[in-house]
Amino acid sequence: LKDLATNFVTPTTLDSGNKFALFASKKKISVRPRFSPDASLRGALSWAIVVEDCSTNQQLEAFIAISSDTLVIIRDNTHRDILFITACKSILGWSATHNSIRIFYHQGECVIVHSKDWEADDMAEISAQI
Repeated sequence: LKDLATNFVTPTTLDSGNKFALFASKKKISVRPRFSPDASLRGALSWAIVVEDCSTNQQLEAFIAISSDTLVIIRDNTHRDILFITACKSILGWSATHNSIRIFYHQGECVIVHSKDWEADDMAEISAQI
């Protein structure tokens, strides 16, 4: 043992913190969710828009409404038909220009919206809310 201790010992230590973590006492760290004032409010912000229907090559007048958890596009007619609805967490991203926004969702599908009065301020507000 004396020969082993003098000739084969190094000052390097072994890190065994992760291997035996089951037996170590864990400190519970409580994580408070970040307060978002928009999440505690009910309702949605809405704008008048024109949405492109690429399958029929038409432009439909509609309203876009964005709440804390949902994005909805409702057709501007007497029945208020829902054209598009998705959870905000399924929105992958968007590409905004001065008068239109392409909203990418789910697996890369896209919906294109334009401002009804071609107002650049509306597009900036919509992209900020998304």
